[in-house]
Amino acid sequence: MSNRESRAEDEHGLTIAAVGPADSMFSAIRGSTALEETIERLLHAIKLGIVLPGEALPNERDLAIRFSVGRATLREALAALREAELVESRPGRGGGSFVRLDALERPSRLPSGPPLTEEGLSNVLPFRRAVEGEAARVAATRRPSERDHAALYEYLRETCEAPLALYRQADSRLHLAIAELSGSKLLVQAVAEAEVRIHDLLAHTPILPTKLQSSNHQHEAIIDAIIAGDPEAAQQAMLLHLDATAALLRGFLGLERPPLPDAEIDAPKAARKTSGKKVPAAKSSAGGAGSATNSARKMSGRQAK
Repeated sequence: MSNRESRAEDEHGLTIAAVGPADSMFSAIRGSTALEETIERLLHAIKLGIVLPGEALPNERDLAIRFSVGRATLREALAALREAELVESRPGRGGGSFVRLDALERPSRLPSGPPLTEEGLSNVLPFRRAVEGEAARVAATRRPSERDHAALYEYLRETCEAPLALYRQADSRLHLAIAELSGSKLLVQAVAEAEVRIHDLLAHTPILPTKLQSSNHQHEAIIDAIIAGDPEAAQQAMLLHLDATAALLRGFLGLERPPLPDAEIDAPKAARKTSGKKVPAAKSSAGGAGSATNSARKMSGRQAK
């Protein structure tokens, strides 16, 4: 069963994903600039692939309740996204606000991040290590349920099978789903901010198919450690994964990798192994990468029963 088909109800009685990044991404807005923050949240949801091209945003009533903003503010925010040609309105039954199919194909429509510089890396990379490493550690301490296991492996499958054009969005959804399992909305919001920042930096680099195979194995190591309830291994696996992306970014800038702290030179074996499973790399074809991992099939099948 697809993770997007696994549903539950929140405290408002609204339909949400059982485990997924949409819950915190569409949470209450607390700042005084409600319109600007509403637009920013919706833009982040599109940029990180929380709502994919062709998919519908939650309806106006649901979004207004989730964001804790008035309907007039929400409509003004949606109007801004329509003007930017990121969403479109469809009338009639089954209508609403939909992300345009070409929304991600024209980056100029989305707010551009800072240029890829050494200063930008020194600002973003330590922040990402701090919040995402901790998110993985806390997620492992909470002993996720079998339903959560299946959802994580489903996100892994979607990442493995994503076409190149949508790989980074699938990757962000997986990272946010891991953060959701920490149980901390503030930590999820921090991870979302880190993902937006790293997404902006990666936009200046090409997607390398050979790198994705390694990335998929790293994702599986993180998930395996979380499900095993091993906080140290989960954190170290996440840090190894983040450091691989950091090394790629530094490589494009011609920068040397800084030395690792002594404690991280020998990461636990559980953070390095992927239980012998073969994880397919994403491909450039529209069909993605073929079959999912054995564990993804196993857990998805258990969920469907």
